[in-house]
Amino acid sequence: MDFRSMKTDLEVRPVFVLKKSRTRGHVLVVMLALILRKEIERRLSGNGIEVRHAIDAINGWTLLRESLGPIRFTRIPKPNALQQKIFEAAGIKAPTSLRVYSKKRGRKRE
Repeated sequence: MDFRSMKTDLEVRPVFVLKKSRTRGHVLVVMLALILRKEIERRLSGNGIEVRHAIDAINGWTLLRESLGPIRFTRIPKPNALQQKIFEAAGIKAPTSLRVYSKKRGRKRE
């Protein structure tokens, strides 16, 4: 029951895999997602926030790509009140800085 409801809540299409290893991998990923969802539900239960609404709110929190003349940069906006409430209920500190990793050398920039 959980497997089917999990895939329904995530609104994913059916995945058809033919190889045993891929089937096992798919089941593993879905089960890990189920565990994560149950933990999020547990943490948000006392705040009256449904997981679906929390996910929608957090998905609306996106990086801002801005430019100032020839200078282009990306920044993380401050979370709104609902997003901040979700972070606090989940016991997560909202990120304040962005780390970018170069694909060529694996070096990070801040």
